[in-house]
Amino acid sequence: MLGNITPALTVMPENEKRIYKSYYCGVCKEICRRYGNAPRAALSYETVFFALLYDAVSDEEAVITKQNCILHPFKKREMCRETVGISLRADLQIILTYAKLGDSLRDETGIKKALRQKLTKLTKKHYEKLKYIYLELCRTVEEQNLAQAEIEKQNPDTDGASMPTAEMTKAIIKRFFGGDNIALNNFRFFLGRFIYLLDALTDRKADAKSGSFNVFNQSGTDTDGAARECYLALSELSYWYSRLDLKRYADVLDSLIYTGFESRIMRATKGGDENGEQL
Repeated sequence: MLGNITPALTVMPENEKRIYKSYYCGVCKEICRRYGNAPRAALSYETVFFALLYDAVSDEEAVITKQNCILHPFKKREMCRETVGISLRADLQIILTYAKLGDSLRDETGIKKALRQKLTKLTKKHYEKLKYIYLELCRTVEEQNLAQAEIEKQNPDTDGASMPTAEMTKAIIKRFFGGDNIALNNFRFFLGRFIYLLDALTDRKADAKSGSFNVFNQSGTDTDGAARECYLALSELSYWYSRLDLKRYADVLDSLIYTGFESRIMRATKGGDENGEQL
């Protein structure tokens, strides 16, 4: 589920871009503080999204300061100082990275598989410690990863194929956000469904070439049909997102969900890089 919640930086207003980048750098810095430099390489946009969303609905407001960056040693970068949202998302990054590596091992061969096995070993020691803190969440992630593999053997439709990712996303948001209202429950479900379908749309050609399972290839759905499925999931996701009680960062999250997600569908459908600018 990693790599899909990407920002459309080229069309994001400067004030929103500043906040987003400061969270990206803040989460990266916190991962280093808690787990060392190596895990920073796995930093994903999903983790930054969850950090922003957490702080958007919490009572704590982040403070942005200029700090040193190992990748930009000659110029300090703006970063969010440690918040609960950023600290928790550093933990989440380790959990998601370990799950993603385990999932990828099923499809990889040769050098790529050997590399992922090495990365899995490096991540496992941190993951095993986090299991004591997030036992229920880690158990759900592991179970749903196994469920995904079993479901894919049954030639499922998009509803069945996307269910494990939806359940994982529900578990993540429930564990880190709390709350049990209708808007939040439906938002977390459709976020997971959208992420899964977008990933399937993005990987259609690569999966066809490698022979890996892809729900759209399996059903004979063409690119336009796959894009329609993604737009329908995005429509449901947007509806429930609009009913969340956000205390701050609404403009940034609006940009991610309404512009960034649509941009990702367009990239997956037509090819090319809609983001352009690099973080």
